[in-house]
Amino acid sequence: MITDKKFEFLKGARVYECGPVEHSVDLSWRDQVARELSDLGLVFWNPLIKPSWMFDVDGVMQGQIKRDILAGVGEAGVINGLIREWCLHLVSNCDIVILRCSGEFTVGTWEEISLAKYKPVLCWCDEKAVSAWLIDQLGQDPRDSFFFELDDLVKYLRNINVTGEVPDLIRWSFITNRSDFPGRWIETKWNVSEYWNKLRLSCGK
Repeated sequence: MITDKKFEFLKGARVYECGPVEHSVDLSWRDQVARELSDLGLVFWNPLIKPSWMFDVDGVMQGQIKRDILAGVGEAGVINGLIREWCLHLVSNCDIVILRCSGEFTVGTWEEISLAKYKPVLCWCDEKAVSAWLIDQLGQDPRDSFFFELDDLVKYLRNINVTGEVPDLIRWSFITNRSDFPGRWIETKWNVSEYWNKLRLSCGK
């Protein structure tokens, strides 16, 4: 890991880790990114880590929820709607998006990219996953958007952190003018406890 003597510009910036979550059984790449950049003082928002008041759904359970929705289980749709709304809320309020794309995109990932297109979006990706659609959607210089190795992405952010020099003043301007995370979420009780218990049991939780 490269270390720098001074960290200032990105300290406290909120980073949303964007990518497919279905069938994810651990933090995997998200944990790796957070570990490599831990000393920059970034705040990582991982969609697999839910707030205490929300149903703690992992990637395996989300796959089962999808199957239940297709089978007409209404409670599954309620839980899924809350998860989607929460993830989009994180995208809306983050400062930077780190996207992991390996060709296994889901509709949720594309929706998040569309919402985040005016923010700095940094793609750690396999070369085969880069599409003309994605390049156009982000509207950024590809040299400031796509990184085929995690080390290159890490070096890119470290350089910005030390120098304060950014490729696009509009996209990055809010980094130095952040407000506190609103956190205006009210715990809502739904009558889905029976389904929730069955879901956990079926997924071995």
